[in-house]
Amino acid sequence: MKIIAATTRIAIIGKWYTLKIARVPIRSAVQELIGMARDYYHDSNLGKLRITLSEHQGPFRGIWANWREWSHSSSLGENVVPTRLSLLGIINVIDTAVSLFEMHPAKFIRPTLGGKDAHTFQETANYGWHRGKLKLLDYGSFNAITYLHGNAKKFRDDLDAFDQSLEKKDRGDGAFHPLLFLREGG
Repeated sequence: MKIIAATTRIAIIGKWYTLKIARVPIRSAVQELIGMARDYYHDSNLGKLRITLSEHQGPFRGIWANWREWSHSSSLGENVVPTRLSLLGIINVIDTAVSLFEMHPAKFIRPTLGGKDAHTFQETANYGWHRGKLKLLDYGSFNAITYLHGNAKKFRDDLDAFDQSLEKKDRGDGAFHPLLFLREGG
């Protein structure tokens, strides 16, 4: 078992499944909820209750990311490691993929997003080997999901082209595993 703590979520990686647990800073979350209650009290109209749970900022980003991954997992198909179960976005259960920490995805993923979500596609830790294919592990941002829906075939082609440039090695378990480097001249 391995535990990786990121900014908005913690991943507990097991042999077959990985848990993605949303990180919710209690103090910030309580302040956010108090602010919502104050807005409701001053407005005193349920229909005008302003929802301030921002999906881009604030203490609930990890929950929003988990919820988006759960909601879009099946429609993104072979480009992402599927989310099997979500408990209200607080905890997601995904298949475990072999991490590709030693590779650099920027060699096969074009920097299409630029701006604030480029890290989703350029961060090596966001990719894994799952059921014989290279796939994206972390796709919870709104911009990443929008990009993947609009460019699914191009993204899959880029992943497959990179995968074909890898050497495969039989480790004696009947499956071929990617070596964590590119072939010379590949």
